Amino acid sequence: MPHEVEIHLHGGLHKFASRARRSIFIVENDASVIDICGRIGLSKKEIYLIKVDGTRAKLEDEINDGEKVDIFPVFGGG
Repeated sequence: MPHEVEIHLHGGLHKFASRARRSIFIVENDASVIDICGRIGLSKKEIYLIKVDGTRAKLEDEINDGEKVDIFPVFGGG
């Protein structure tokens, strides 16, 4: 059964959001973080950090109903 997850795109990743930096997605039960990224056109090389409900996560981790996913870009500088 599909469920809802909240996705927050940080930094320059907001360009992948259609209307806001925060979006609600309907996903299948076995959907992973990388599945969501693919849906919005975000490649894994653009991602530095992923947090699911405040805990560091991997691209392969499955997303559960009601979870909040924060995706942060690669940072540069120096």
